[in-house]
Amino acid sequence: MKIIVLIFLHAASALALYGQEFNLDAFLDKADLATTAYTKTFKNLTAEEVRTLEYFKKDGTLDDSRKIRSVFVVYQSPSNNLIAEYRNIIEFNGKKVERSADDIAGFFAKLAKSGSSDEEVEKLRKEGNRFDGKSHSYGMTLMQTFVANRIYRPFFEFKLVGKEKIGGHETLVVEYRQIAYCPMIKANATDNEKKKAPYGITFDTELDSSLRPTNPRLQGKLWLDAETAGLWRNEFTVSIQPPGFTSPVVSSIFSYEYQSSDFGILLPKKFSMIGHRFRGRSETDLVKTKSLTQTYEYSKFSKPDSQVKESNTSSLSNL
Repeated sequence: MKIIVLIFLHAASALALYGQEFNLDAFLDKADLATTAYTKTFKNLTAEEVRTLEYFKKDGTLDDSRKIRSVFVVYQSPSNNLIAEYRNIIEFNGKKVERSADDIAGFFAKLAKSGSSDEEVEKLRKEGNRFDGKSHSYGMTLMQTFVANRIYRPFFEFKLVGKEKIGGHETLVVEYRQIAYCPMIKANATDNEKKKAPYGITFDTELDSSLRPTNPRLQGKLWLDAETAGLWRNEFTVSIQPPGFTSPVVSSIFSYEYQSSDFGILLPKKFSMIGHRFRGRSETDLVKTKSLTQTYEYSKFSKPDSQVKESNTSSLSNL
């Protein structure tokens, strides 16, 4: 599929910073390279992860609350170099649920028999999401600064809006706004949309099928390290505008925070998300309510004694 879009980047416009002309486009290239370094270094790191999930009834009252503590590992497949998330869940709502070493070894033995990378990811996702309840999220730690990638960048408008300090580090604050439909960014995609672009990022919400296609749009801010262009913070909203809607409606709100590390990159610190449900079949009868919140919190990351690969799984139960 050939996609032609107009590029409306403010990157070409110059802003005076540090007494010289500032090229935002070049800085976004640097941010993309920082993301590549993040992905390369992130593999085989581990931390304790605590996820708090809350589900709300249609009247807005709390329906269910879950706290899941896991040993989080950035898994690298030995067969195809796939980078994915693996969670060894050790506690659910205060109850110990850690798998035995034999069970973990058995899981990785089955993982080794996966017929494709998609099947491998699906097995990892199901293992890590088995206590999540009504909703499932996966891959949040792996999508750092994806809007700065040149594949996504033509669909966005970028603007440098200022400077801020985070933890004593100076950051440049970059606003971004999606200005054109991007097939790789989906929300409750139709079968035809999935077929045309099977890969990308999906932000599904609870809504009637009559409100598709959703025509999603992202808008947010990046806090990028002024020196390295590494990501300190990313806050954004996902909006949908189904056919017949006169204006977009926010469906999800995201906030990603990162922390310094001993590995030369910024690593996950705290992620949060608010999701909404939509009742109604048109803009005139639409009712929007909060459906869920998710919070992911991470300890300081470290490198395990042995790499997390299918051929060596015995150490996972001791992480």
